[in-house]
Amino acid sequence: MPVSSIATSGVVTGLQRDVQTPMGRWGYAIHGARRRPDDPDILLAHGLFIDSAMWRAQIEPLARLGRVVVLDMPGHGRSEVPPPFDLPQHADALAGAMPAMDIRRAVCIGWSWGGSLALHLALRHPDRVSALAVLDTTAEAPTRYRKVKYRLLVEIVRRFGLTPWLARTQIAPTMFSPRSRRERPELVDEFVRSATALPREALIRGALAVAIDAPDILDRLGAVEIPSLVVCGTEDRGYPPEASERMARGIPGAQLRWIEGAGHLSPMERPDDVNRALVSFVSAQLNVNASGPA
Repeated sequence: MPVSSIATSGVVTGLQRDVQTPMGRWGYAIHGARRRPDDPDILLAHGLFIDSAMWRAQIEPLARLGRVVVLDMPGHGRSEVPPPFDLPQHADALAGAMPAMDIRRAVCIGWSWGGSLALHLALRHPDRVSALAVLDTTAEAPTRYRKVKYRLLVEIVRRFGLTPWLARTQIAPTMFSPRSRRERPELVDEFVRSATALPREALIRGALAVAIDAPDILDRLGAVEIPSLVVCGTEDRGYPPEASERMARGIPGAQLRWIEGAGHLSPMERPDDVNRALVSFVSAQLNVNASGPA
């Protein structure tokens, strides 16, 4: 596996590695180290339209707790554009890649697409997941409206690519709360740059797998018998809070935390609030005092 140590897209510098999978080569970065040899790792998986830079505020506090692996999703960041795929195939590919990434088990933290991936991984490969934190995610199949909207988007992207105007006017309002768009325009600018830099086929195949053809697994969540945290922005328009409520009810013993005033991209909009939720949850899973030295 090629190795380098660089900083990309605003992410805190980490050890950069690659792993080959049935879905192509994936890039990932390693931060921190395990406190004990048998500790699970902390795996971060982002979502569609944005790269792993979205986790920059979470990496350092989580790396104080253990070994953090930040994954570039297929077609995003340093990962190759995948062949057509679905979420179960993605979960299987991740499970198969984890040993090569030196991950035996992980506390899986996923946002949006990454959260759906984490849920599928926990259901299909429970031996690989020690705990689960899903942010601004759904376990339900897309609504008819969402399917129509994203099929139209896919066709536009297929013909013309994702233009800055389209990303700013049609997608960013789904990602950010009105207050964030008004008071933190730099977040919208970053999102537009990230989204429009992605290869067309990466966007098309990701949207098909996650926003159009995603299977409904809500009624299967009772089989997730590990500590679980559900986090959602109170103003999330991508996957509204009701979806998180249903998901939290479906997972036995799941905690539900709201991020007040955040939209879909809560880790970027309200990083301090998200960090409090994640650090508390992960430190409990690793039996680490979050206030202690790294």
